[in-house]
Amino acid sequence: MAEGGLAYLLAGGRQRRRRGDLRPLGLPSSALRSLSRKASSSSSVKGIEGDWVPPDRESVVTIRRDEGGRLVGRISWLRDEGRSAQLDFRNPDRNLRTRTLLGLPILVGFRDETRRAESGKIYDPATGWKVSGKLSLDETGDKLQVKGWVGLGPLRVSRSYVWSRNANAANAEGL
Repeated sequence: MAEGGLAYLLAGGRQRRRRGDLRPLGLPSSALRSLSRKASSSSSVKGIEGDWVPPDRESVVTIRRDEGGRLVGRISWLRDEGRSAQLDFRNPDRNLRTRTLLGLPILVGFRDETRRAESGKIYDPATGWKVSGKLSLDETGDKLQVKGWVGLGPLRVSRSYVWSRNANAANAEGL
């Protein structure tokens, strides 16, 4: 039996209790740890939604939910003003080559699972490739691992990058 649980109650509550110790309530310590983790994660850790800066610092990608609840990341800022009007000319679908890079969805269809998102596709406008992907947040919620891969099983080629949360999205010039 966990110290402070049933033994505390059977002893008539005479055991010394540390400040903030909730074990005398009779809950197992694992349940208390789980409750405290959920409370701290919901209040201090940010979700995947937000503005993210890739390692090259040439753009900002804004991740939001679509109508179906899936996460979508769109290019919301480009460092070079001339690139804002640049078209998605490397897209393998000829009908999509007239889209501008600004506003282009590059992360699509991700199922959000709080700290990570899976089953999505990552589109690279520089190559025109669309690959399977996964997004994972670090503990602070300020770093996002973006991992993409092609292939199946052991014949998979993957690459991952760490994006930083852009706390100064309104003033992207500060990048």
